Amino acid sequence: IVGWSPNGRYLAFFDKNIRTEIPDGGQIRIYDLQEDRYIEDRDNLYPFNFNQRILWSNSNILLIWKTGLFLAEMSDYHDSLAQLVFYNPDTQTGVNSVGIFDVLRSESAFSPDSSGVLIIGKPLIGYDKPVFNDNPTRVDLILISTTTGEHTVLDTDVTHIITWRKLDDGETWGD
Repeated sequence: IVGWSPNGRYLAFFDKNIRTEIPDGGQIRIYDLQEDRYIEDRDNLYPFNFNQRILWSNSNILLIWKTGLFLAEMSDYHDSLAQLVFYNPDTQTGVNSVGIFDVLRSESAFSPDSSGVLIIGKPLIGYDKPVFNDNPTRVDLILISTTTGEHTVLDTDVTHIITWRKLDDGETWGD
């Protein structure tokens, strides 16, 4: 688990040598090459989901998938739950997604302007496990704002994220 920021200033990686509450755990570390130092921010960089890849936006926002184990302790399922954090190492601030999601796959895509990210899954409502349609497995296409953390379900019965396309001036979704 490693990834360079698009401007080459930051290197984000998993460090298993950091002691955590999770057995054989660790946390994401970000090294600032320009200032020759590590960014310390345990609140935003831990705990994260080990099964998700590191993804940077075009404007150096790091997508961090928080692990489900600590998000819904009252639930009898945790493995596929995620809360997203959009971390800006320039300001050392993070924005948490308002919702928690049962995620189908680690597919995600930042918008070209980095204002949002697409995921496929289902928003968690209460403590009930969301039901996915089968053959093939279909879920919701969810847009999450990187500035507010709020989400919108754009479509249902989705199987994959193919790409992101920016709408032209005057064009609306569905045209």
